Amino acid sequence: MTSTRSSIRRARGITGKLLVVGPLVGLLAITGCGNLLNVDNPNNVSQSDLADPTSASAQANGALAAVANGTSYVLTVVADVGDEVTQGGSRDAYRQLTIGNLNDAHNEFSDAAWSPMMQGRWMSDFAIENLSAFASAGTLKDPDDLVRSYLYGAIAYDRIADWYEDAVVGSDHMDAAPPVGEANMYTLYDTAMSFVNTGLSLAQAENNPERVLEFTAMKAQVAFHDAVWHMLHPNGSPVGGNGPADPLVNDATATAAAQAFFALNPAPDWTYRFTYSSTTVENNLATVTNEDIYTILSPTIAVMDQSGKHPMAPWSAVNDPIDGIPAPSLVEGIQEFTNGGFYSPLTVISAREMHLILAEAALAQGDNATFTAQINDVRSLYSSLSPYSGQIPAQQMLIHERLTNMFLQGFRLADLYRFGIKSPDWLPTTAAYTNAGEFFPIAYVEQLSNCHIAGTC
Repeated sequence: MTSTRSSIRRARGITGKLLVVGPLVGLLAITGCGNLLNVDNPNNVSQSDLADPTSASAQANGALAAVANGTSYVLTVVADVGDEVTQGGSRDAYRQLTIGNLNDAHNEFSDAAWSPMMQGRWMSDFAIENLSAFASAGTLKDPDDLVRSYLYGAIAYDRIADWYEDAVVGSDHMDAAPPVGEANMYTLYDTAMSFVNTGLSLAQAENNPERVLEFTAMKAQVAFHDAVWHMLHPNGSPVGGNGPADPLVNDATATAAAQAFFALNPAPDWTYRFTYSSTTVENNLATVTNEDIYTILSPTIAVMDQSGKHPMAPWSAVNDPIDGIPAPSLVEGIQEFTNGGFYSPLTVISAREMHLILAEAALAQGDNATFTAQINDVRSLYSSLSPYSGQIPAQQMLIHERLTNMFLQGFRLADLYRFGIKSPDWLPTTAAYTNAGEFFPIAYVEQLSNCHIAGTC
């Protein structure tokens, strides 16, 4: 494969936006081998080619590339608003996000993140629709192409619901759709869960144990995120103030799925990740933080060198609250992210997260024994850490373990809101500071072009 990194970075360096050929051909081509402008590229397919069942793998791969790309773009701005990343250069739009101004639809970087994320959603829907038709006709060569397309779709819908106050998800490449509406954003979790359930059934029928693990973990994650959304949007709008009175999630579906996940005997430190490379797509968050230095890791999270731009040993600025050493999970995460350059992987779901879902549910139920056991299952991954046995308040322990074990996964901002924590960079007049639960609006690029929003239909 030939990398598009150099030309993409030049375009972004000038405008702050990723330029793509088109929502369909451009993203399918990104997964192919050879020069992307070479007509012999087997994945550089035309619209008519997509009715051919032999294009199934290319369509599934295109959905993966699009969702991984879109996730890295939105994660860039989500992490900047939270306390994991902060402004590093002179780009004022990043500074606005750092200080908590996330509700400006005109912000150039949150605006630029919209299209890649929505392309990921569209590509997943497109792959699911086409490959389902192939399966019904008995012409789908590899059933896993459809199974994994459901996983990519579930991730896309879940993340859009996590990170946006409103969204447009019914549009395709020809016709615009109206916004879902702020009070109805939870329905995107319903869609994600329907994809999970269908994909899980297909994976079980195909006797694919790794896919079963992925969908079971994803089921726990979607249910957990749905519960967090309702906590932060009790009337369909952000809860405001300092967040909910009771921040702990105790969701029966999430708990049952996390328990079912461990019943499948996964590896102790199992993960499902998006990986990036010079032959596919780069991780936008890694690019702007590790290479462009438009953003940097927050000095409250990472130890920075004299320039203030690059992390250095001992890496973690967060110490373990029991042992007083740099949190080893965060040391590991910072090193991997930094060393990855343009292509740092992103963890989507993990066994650690499943333990923490179960720990939180137990804490909400007053079950301290189960809480302690689940927390120590995570801590036992590092021989340098002592077991937790009540040395600090349980909720404080939970917050610490979520911060250090779920680094740069996109969930920290919601944790700040629900636990009443303010980023040290937020200004008191900004939306993030004053309005717990506030996420990104529909981007200006969509407001300008969507006739249902512009009032021109």
